[in-house]
Amino acid sequence: MPGLYVYRASRLEALVEQLAQQLAAQPPAAVLMPQTVVVAHLGMKRWLLGELARRRGSDGSPGIAANLHLLLPSEWWLRLGDALLGSDASPAWQREVLRWRILDLLDARSDDNALRHFLDAAPPRRRWQLAEHLARLYGEYQVYRPDWLLAWAAGSTTPRDADWQAALWRRLLAGSATQPRVQRSQRVLEMLAAAARAEHAEPVHVFGVSHLPPVLLQALQLAARTRAVHVYFPDPCRELWDYLRSQRALLRAGSEAAAQHFEIGHPLLASLGRIGQDFTLALNA
Repeated sequence: MPGLYVYRASRLEALVEQLAQQLAAQPPAAVLMPQTVVVAHLGMKRWLLGELARRRGSDGSPGIAANLHLLLPSEWWLRLGDALLGSDASPAWQREVLRWRILDLLDARSDDNALRHFLDAAPPRRRWQLAEHLARLYGEYQVYRPDWLLAWAAGSTTPRDADWQAALWRRLLAGSATQPRVQRSQRVLEMLAAAARAEHAEPVHVFGVSHLPPVLLQALQLAARTRAVHVYFPDPCRELWDYLRSQRALLRAGSEAAAQHFEIGHPLLASLGRIGQDFTLALNA
């Protein structure tokens, strides 16, 4: 049944048990169709395969964990985009190619005085380092700040210190016949939002993630309208801790109305658990 189902436990072994039960209870419609499990990282992938194999064994002997697609979040997102929009084989926006494209544009004259002054005084190695850094930065923007890139592409005004980044991004767009990932991502989200419920839509299992980029979380929430999405969330606390804040954070907030709804919790949980708090609040939204 479509929906977003969240399982919480402080021990990964307990979450694996839930995952194994759901995989067994929801076999694929076709015998050879693999089941999809999105995992937090490569180490989690190897560990999870071993745990699932152990649970599929008998008489104390390990079994076989087969016919599973264990994907990183980025891999799942790229496959989803290829399934909905077709494969994007263009390398123009891959980091290894993007840094060379940026270097070519940096070698051209810049309209930004500060950047031009920096480049005029920079040796070739410094230019290459800047191009490498910008290629990585634009990649992170596409995942975590797509709103910036979409605004820059539309010519919206930007903070003064980001003008040159916006201008460089527009020049990169003009120099490529293919769309960057951020624009493909928006089209994928639009298609997910408009998708109708399909019969026998295969469920998606998301295991061991404590945070996700906003665009991936939004995609899971939209996908949950047409299929079952199971999220196995490692929760460090059995009590409700979504609204815990450190004493320093509450003092900084002062008399703001929103601050009145928070509580002072364990200092480590309140200070080091903000990403997990934000993620669980987004899941419950």
